[in-house]
Amino acid sequence: MAGYISKSMGIIMGRYPQMIEKSKNNWLNYSRLLAIFYGMPALVAIGTYVMAFALALLTFFSPDGIHFADKSYMTIKINILYFWTLGIAADLKAWQIFLVLNLIFGFSFLSVFFSNERFCDTMKGLFVEGGLEKFKRNFLVLMPGVSSAILLVTTALNTLGERVGAEVGGPTFSDPFSEILTLSYAAVSEEIGFRLVPILIPTATYLLLKTRDSMEGLSRGTKVFMTLTAVLKPESYLRNVKTEPDRCFIILKASLILISATMFSFAHVLSGSWGLGKIPSTFVAGVAVGFSSVRYGFDSAILLHWFFNYYWAAISSAKRAGVPLINEVAYTVTAYLGIFMLLYFVFSSFAEDTTLKDPQKSVDNKTVR
Repeated sequence: MAGYISKSMGIIMGRYPQMIEKSKNNWLNYSRLLAIFYGMPALVAIGTYVMAFALALLTFFSPDGIHFADKSYMTIKINILYFWTLGIAADLKAWQIFLVLNLIFGFSFLSVFFSNERFCDTMKGLFVEGGLEKFKRNFLVLMPGVSSAILLVTTALNTLGERVGAEVGGPTFSDPFSEILTLSYAAVSEEIGFRLVPILIPTATYLLLKTRDSMEGLSRGTKVFMTLTAVLKPESYLRNVKTEPDRCFIILKASLILISATMFSFAHVLSGSWGLGKIPSTFVAGVAVGFSSVRYGFDSAILLHWFFNYYWAAISSAKRAGVPLINEVAYTVTAYLGIFMLLYFVFSSFAEDTTLKDPQKSVDNKTVR
């Protein structure tokens, strides 16, 4: 009996690497198919992003919006972690502020288009080479899925909060013009106050001190560029100086993200516009956006906030204008990509644990008796 068991185990262990390799190939084949299922809707979503810009500008500079666009603002305020307010004296019209904000959003899209691996190269990797995991190489390709998944999770948390009696609330606006300007401004100012200052600047300071030897001998212009990269794209800076993130960096990053997300969630409640039920969803969103700011850069954080604020305010204007199709397409694609991405996170993690690890390591550590 013992000999039979030993022989059977020997056969199984002998075939185990081939079984794992077959499972790996099956996963890669599925991954190629899933790449198409993700890539096509993602392109549609990116198309709606372009429409959102057009809709927002048409709404803001419509005949009804011209009067609001001429409104003057004497001070620009930025809240740092809500408790410290930076006031900048300015005499600007609403339309000037709105155009500057749109330029910031447009530059952010242009930046992520070319950052890390270029957008076109990543899309080619999805459709031609195959392999869904390639979408992580460019944030613009990844953004439709990640933003949709965050929206589904935060919506579920808000719904759950209301079910248990925790009021979520929300700001109210007297007109669509003040709504889109306020939400656009928040997407930039809150990222400065909750991501750039409390997360990116401290992590950049640590990285620059840790890698200061690599700066020696560089020109002043190169040093300035590398410093800005460390602040705005920390992990890109690490790749440029060929340095792996150490334990201290990981702990610092995680701690700052959690602190910022906590303050971000409570700031919504302290503003008076939101209820206690908003805390869980804004905390989750704060963690996700904070992680993205370090992993992909400050531009990615601005764009995620743009998605929640500017994008949906602009898309909603299509329905008010009597063109509900754009609104319906946006909601449908977002729901699909959100579900797809959440399932991908679950199944890809399972597949990695069960089929993509080197089987020889586990075989070598076992003795068949």
